[in-house]
Amino acid sequence: MNARKKIKILIVEDEFILTLELKTGLEAMGFEVCAPVASGREALEAVAGERPDLAVIDVNLVGDMNGLELAAELKKSFAVPFIFITGIADEHTSARIRELEPLASLIKPIHARDIHDLIRDRPELSGESNDNDG
Repeated sequence: MNARKKIKILIVEDEFILTLELKTGLEAMGFEVCAPVASGREALEAVAGERPDLAVIDVNLVGDMNGLELAAELKKSFAVPFIFITGIADEHTSARIRELEPLASLIKPIHARDIHDLIRDRPELSGESNDNDG
């Protein structure tokens, strides 16, 4: 029997239209999507309560915590893997993103299919196993 776990995703994005598109698209593809949040503080609360398998984080967020600071905290306190989405591609931001070791960093515009494809290529997230013990 090959039961695949349903992957739970938290979207941390302050652009309403993009958030809605990602949430709707990911749910249509069979993912469970937590209630989206727009700030780092809301995201920390959501992660503590929802325990997502993956966070999709915009680099620029509303409030006093940006996406880079949020990712550092998620990595330290919750070990939640994350994907960055950003409209900023300057060298300083890119270097900081690399330091945080995300699963991926996507430049906007992005679509739910982009996230789906990243998850599909990551057996540790998709619930599939590459073990060939036999």
